[in-house]
Amino acid sequence: MTDKSKDSQLIVRINSDLHEWFRVYTQGINNTMSGVITAYIESLRQPEAKQDMTDSGAYKQDLDAHSKVQQLTAVSEERAEQIHYLREQLVEKDRQIETLTRSLDHAQQLHGLAQKNIATLAEQLDTSKRMIEDMRTPFWKRLFRLRNHSM
Repeated sequence: MTDKSKDSQLIVRINSDLHEWFRVYTQGINNTMSGVITAYIESLRQPEAKQDMTDSGAYKQDLDAHSKVQQLTAVSEERAEQIHYLREQLVEKDRQIETLTRSLDHAQQLHGLAQKNIATLAEQLDTSKRMIEDMRTPFWKRLFRLRNHSM
């Protein structure tokens, strides 16, 4: 056992995604980040230790954990792509709703104008009917009717 207080520190800067993956990986193999890095560096220094590690069950566990992490990463990426696709679809549907809303507003305005035109035409028709009736009525009856209304 070595005295940890005399160990040197190594600071490595990595992006947050890689850091998170490595953290999950080391938890999956029940080890610490420092422990995995130290073991790897020691294996680089001693090539025969690398062979021993390959033959051990710990290496198989590492491979299994790494495989699981890869599977989870693939599933995560697939889900991210699905979310991106669904967001694009949502934006497109929002555009379609906006277009349909504008079309509906326009149709309602046209309907209102048509109703107004129908009312105007109905009044004109009534006026025309009265004028035709007046034309069919002899002149003296029209004159008599006008005199009676003014009295």
